[in-house]
Amino acid sequence: MNPEPAGRVAPVTNLGTEAGAPIVTNAAGHGGPVTLGAGETKITLEVPRFEEWHVTILGDPIAWHAFCLEHGLKPLYIELQNGELQLMCASAHDPRYFLSGVVDEDERPIFPVVRVKHEVSALRDGETAVYYEAHVKFNGPWRTDRKGVSRDLFRVQRWYMTKRSRAPFDADAHAKLSTSQARPSRFAEVEYEVCILDTNPKLDEGWL
Repeated sequence: MNPEPAGRVAPVTNLGTEAGAPIVTNAAGHGGPVTLGAGETKITLEVPRFEEWHVTILGDPIAWHAFCLEHGLKPLYIELQNGELQLMCASAHDPRYFLSGVVDEDERPIFPVVRVKHEVSALRDGETAVYYEAHVKFNGPWRTDRKGVSRDLFRVQRWYMTKRSRAPFDADAHAKLSTSQARPSRFAEVEYEVCILDTNPKLDEGWL
């Protein structure tokens, strides 16, 4: 499988373990027109685009976890390979709306924002990719000597193997390489997406 040109994200499919057992992935929807059938039965459907926002903040992990659950956000507490910690959330919509009025008695933000990321499954006209990214997710400890390894401290069994690139790449190959050294039962899913906004890419120094 060859990487698709910029502007389209290839679906993650056809993964397998070394023993040949299939691995089912939870790839994001890709957006844009999809053609089914041929001839007189051919139809074209418009597939909704998958979008995800990540906001990284400074603050107390317990208070942040409660705040996220109250506002329908997914709390994340990521520990990078070098031991650095990132407190963040994931949302289908820009969560900065919920944070704008969260201040203390001196009108200072309770959760200061240090980074905003916006990730999509396909570029629209006028959008530019900052980078392409694939996350292979595992349920259980994994190798810590590989570049791009991290884990979620809010979910002690959730580990990630992330690859980032300025150009589109073969997410299937990345997933196969990552899963070849893990028990199949630990594999959870893989996501491949385009980052169109990253206000502080230096937080993950060395990932590109």
